[in-house]
Amino acid sequence: MQIESCNVIVDTKADTKTDTDSDDNGGAGESFVTSFDDDFPKEDFGSHQFKLPDLFLAHDLNQLTFKERDEINEEVHGVRDQYQHMVEETPEFLHDSLQKLSVELKAIPTKNKPAYDKSQTYKNTWVNTDEFRLMFLRREFFDLRKAAARIVAFLEISRKCWGEFVLMREMCLSDFSEQDRRLLDAGALQLLPGRDRSGRRVFAHFMNDVVDPTQPNELYMENRVRNFNWCSETDLSRFISV
Repeated sequence: MQIESCNVIVDTKADTKTDTDSDDNGGAGESFVTSFDDDFPKEDFGSHQFKLPDLFLAHDLNQLTFKERDEINEEVHGVRDQYQHMVEETPEFLHDSLQKLSVELKAIPTKNKPAYDKSQTYKNTWVNTDEFRLMFLRREFFDLRKAAARIVAFLEISRKCWGEFVLMREMCLSDFSEQDRRLLDAGALQLLPGRDRSGRRVFAHFMNDVVDPTQPNELYMENRVRNFNWCSETDLSRFISV
């Protein structure tokens, strides 16, 4: 679901004024949001209690039909599994998709996939296994171009998080630093043992949990990325984040 673009002008001086207030010169004060594109609803948004993300979401949902909104609700709550309705896996289909994915990966310009190209220099790299590639194909409903782009992006961020070894093999708990383990043990990021009604993994991320009372949470930002990267790699094809 994509949010249509809108041109929003925010009055940075409107911390204590609404559109009915006057400025220092006696003129009418500007409202918090002064303009939207023509296709966006024009209302009075002077109240600072208003949250722009809620407006964007409501506007986008209102563009959908009742059937489309109902399908989204069922997908989110695990009542309806979109994957099972769209993809029928057979040995022939999987083999053909894997072959085409290899072609799609080769078609990506070299400058855009340094980590992927580096992985191909290693013998028996996990990047070339069917299990690894099927995770991304299933995640993108076997859209070859999207799956190839996701593999390239995953390897780039994984190499930045962990180092070169992730181009050869998957991450393990033994690769965690002491600070990584401290964050994991604190329970701020949890891969829940059960699954939802559609069989998807449920990942919980408690953003505001204090990891170490003696240190600011900002120090653990890189560790959060590594933890999330490790958890998501466990089952990319069937994943829902909370």
